[in-house]
Amino acid sequence: MEDVDLFEKVISSHLRVLRAPEPGLVHVYHSIHCSSDMPEQQRKMCTGSKAQSLASLDFLAEKILPFSA
Repeated sequence: MEDVDLFEKVISSHLRVLRAPEPGLVHVYHSIHCSSDMPEQQRKMCTGSKAQSLASLDFLAEKILPFSA
């Protein structure tokens, strides 16, 4: 939940936040392990991040919907 904590601190500091593409910034893939020892809220966020790293909801819906009719 470090990202959430940082976001809340920045927002409460009244700093102006903007998002800009950075061509040199690359997120290196790593496997995600969501420990059962995590607090429930953090484990839910971890599980959501893990699912999003596998595929987007739009992609999954596109693949699954043809078989659901």
